[in-house]
Amino acid sequence: MLGGAPTDQLMHIKVCAPPGSPNARMNKPLLVLTTALFLGGCAAPPSGPAMSLRGIMRDMGRDAAAVADGLMREDYALVERAALKVAEHPQPVPEERVRIITWLGPRAGRFRGYDQEVHGHGQALAAAARQRQPKAALEAFHKLQSACMACHLEFRQPYLTQFYGS
Repeated sequence: MLGGAPTDQLMHIKVCAPPGSPNARMNKPLLVLTTALFLGGCAAPPSGPAMSLRGIMRDMGRDAAAVADGLMREDYALVERAALKVAEHPQPVPEERVRIITWLGPRAGRFRGYDQEVHGHGQALAAAARQRQPKAALEAFHKLQSACMACHLEFRQPYLTQFYGS
């Protein structure tokens, strides 16, 4: 609430004001302010350089979604390509890996174990897709998703808190 009216209503009134109306002049400054506030909340804390792992994970999520889409449509070529992308995902640069491993401490082995599981299940999924074996592909995809989720449940929020302050 801002000044007694819900913020989203104020945004709509100010940003969507028709040209020539008294509020039309406020459109650009309000849009700039809103964008700055929004993006400011997304920035990494100034404690160090940006982390590439977040982008790698985002790409892996897209590839996993492509696997699911391919399985639903029985597009085994798509499933194979996307599964190999997940299995062979890039690694963070060495300096970032050191930061992450240092932060993980004794938990680094578990984190690496999940990564190895994802690699293995992604490879198995790609092989099943190559051989057009839907049941084996679905089983491998389930194992892949389970490994991803286990890692996320254990590490995602602590990682975000540590490196992004959120």
